[in-house]
Amino acid sequence: MSTTPASPTWNPALYLRFADERTQPCRDLVVRLPPRAYQSIIDLGCGPGNSTAVLAAAFPTAQILGIDNSPDMLTRARADLPSLTFELATIESFSPAAPPDLLFSNAALQWVNPHEQIFPRLASLVAPTTADSPGGVFAMQMPYHLASPGHHQLRQQVTSAAWSTKYPATTDSFRFLTVPHYHELLAPHFRSVQIWTTTYHHLLPNHQSIVDWLSGTALLPWLNPLTPADRTAFLAEYFTRITAAYPLQSTGQVLFPFNRLFIIAER
Repeated sequence: MSTTPASPTWNPALYLRFADERTQPCRDLVVRLPPRAYQSIIDLGCGPGNSTAVLAAAFPTAQILGIDNSPDMLTRARADLPSLTFELATIESFSPAAPPDLLFSNAALQWVNPHEQIFPRLASLVAPTTADSPGGVFAMQMPYHLASPGHHQLRQQVTSAAWSTKYPATTDSFRFLTVPHYHELLAPHFRSVQIWTTTYHHLLPNHQSIVDWLSGTALLPWLNPLTPADRTAFLAEYFTRITAAYPLQSTGQVLFPFNRLFIIAER
């Protein structure tokens, strides 16, 4: 994109409207973790705590810390999971008191960049291998929208003549790296790096559901700077674009393909 969005303002209720669909990739990542006695776990970008709850259920004896940069998300996480610990912090600057056995992130690292710097830094935080310990694990998943119709339409809209003037111009926009590049960043720090992608085909009731889904995440930075009237106009145009991009099924529902990148790196 040739424009830069504002920082997102998170709405836990809107985000959790599709809680099951958003949490399923987290569950799929957890079941593929190497079997180890994880005693300390950090959930980077824990949001409203849906990923932290999955970790707590899988590793009930571990000490788990969730961190996020949104006070609203953390308020919801603390309300839903009062027995767990949560801390306000940014992924870019967070440093744990002690290296964790598992450094985990569910659908958060797409918001921080540049990945060329972030991923090696996160790798350095994981517990090292010692005579008494095999070392830690870094595990993450994030959206991986290299060819998503919805994100293509978003790029087209925010860079159009009607909308590009609403945002500050820059060439320093977020970009995903290739799978080989992520491997090159992590391989020097770990003995094993597994990377894979999965496309989830979410069956949603209608096109408005896609707009609602993305309004809780990808659209937020582009909606935040706008006036209420402009937000209404932006969403109306985006709904029209989404309707053209995703065909209806014979049931009247819509399949919403959502690609995600997974990484498990072991010391």
